[in-house]
Amino acid sequence: MAATTGGAEKPTTGSTTQPTNKTSQLQAIAQNIRSGTDKVKLAKQSIKDRTGYTHVETMGKDLIEIKKAIGDLQSELGKPQKSNSIFWPAIGLSAACLTAIAMTDIYVGMRSIIRAIDRIPGIELERSDRARAMALPSSNTSARMGDVIAGYSVTSGYGPRQSPCTGCSSYHEAIDLGTPMGTAVYAPYRAEVECRFNKPSGNIAHIKPVGVDAPEFLALHLSKCTPGKFQPGDLIAITGDTGNGTGPHLDWRQLVKGEYVHPTKEWIKIALTGKTPSIDTISLIKELEQFRPTPYWDRHQFSWGYGTKAPGAGGTITKVDAEQELVSYLETYCYPLINPLTLTKYQEAAINSFCYNVGPDQFSSSKVYTYLRTGAHTKAANELDRWTKSNGEELPGLVSRRKIEKDLFLTNTSNQRYL
Repeated sequence: MAATTGGAEKPTTGSTTQPTNKTSQLQAIAQNIRSGTDKVKLAKQSIKDRTGYTHVETMGKDLIEIKKAIGDLQSELGKPQKSNSIFWPAIGLSAACLTAIAMTDIYVGMRSIIRAIDRIPGIELERSDRARAMALPSSNTSARMGDVIAGYSVTSGYGPRQSPCTGCSSYHEAIDLGTPMGTAVYAPYRAEVECRFNKPSGNIAHIKPVGVDAPEFLALHLSKCTPGKFQPGDLIAITGDTGNGTGPHLDWRQLVKGEYVHPTKEWIKIALTGKTPSIDTISLIKELEQFRPTPYWDRHQFSWGYGTKAPGAGGTITKVDAEQELVSYLETYCYPLINPLTLTKYQEAAINSFCYNVGPDQFSSSKVYTYLRTGAHTKAANELDRWTKSNGEELPGLVSRRKIEKDLFLTNTSNQRYL
């Protein structure tokens, strides 16, 4: 959006400029601000769902133009100027083009937009912080009883329950996971950790974000907690059996503005694996898949975006939504299989790309996965060469993709075109 800024040119005393022209200029500015209000609302929701520098960066110019339009309007309305010896604001307000309703909308909009812009996270992020911002979860799925997260079962869900032990709650504002004694807990983002103890909860880690728009967390019943400031993936605690309970487990609580909310699986995965969604994986897959805004027939289904399943033959998808679908697929199907493996981030990128391409069922039953689980990395890489066919037909695109994945896996370096 290019905001109209014609109101900066002032009519001089005795000018023959018609009031309706000036009114039109202010009305155009007002329309830009109202449009900007809608953009800021959408931007705030986008940032809330997918905090990241790239999402902020794409709307930075629009936000700057909105602020400029606001400044132009404030300047014009705050400076009484005469046109044919009559105060211009009086003429503008008496004209039907700029109604009292519009004026109210403008002033309310000015304040809300300025506050919204100032609160949007990531605007002032330095280049060195981009990766950390981009690495936050792009989706939020409530963890429920029976879910398996990072290899551990949810043994008690969020909400009402029958108290499992003396001193245990009947309304559970947490998720319990069946972690054995000594399970590592990692910082899910750049964090400050406070440690404390009370009898029912045992050792507690209070995890607070530092420079990141993210929830706070509490981890209870720990055997060890380390206070201080930590980077994403740093070890901060060890699970245990302190406080009230029926055995070793992790009680995980999520807070937003000081209130407990239903914990989400994506954050728990990061805390239990120490691995955020791989930026290298996403960059690689986006480059290999290429963005398509409309559905296309992909041999077995209609696909769109970066190769995710489309709802049918019609419609369109944006790049932002397409990336969210890509990451959501990886978090649901590929990361749980690949995160437990001992791989470098470049090897992870290559194997996640392979999993994304062939699907989790074929990946988990392949010799590639078998070799990776036993640490036979060279054999796993060589096995990629066999996955170049679809319905018995060798496809040049798959031959090229497997070569890229294999080279990246074996060279284990970021000196690649795709990353």
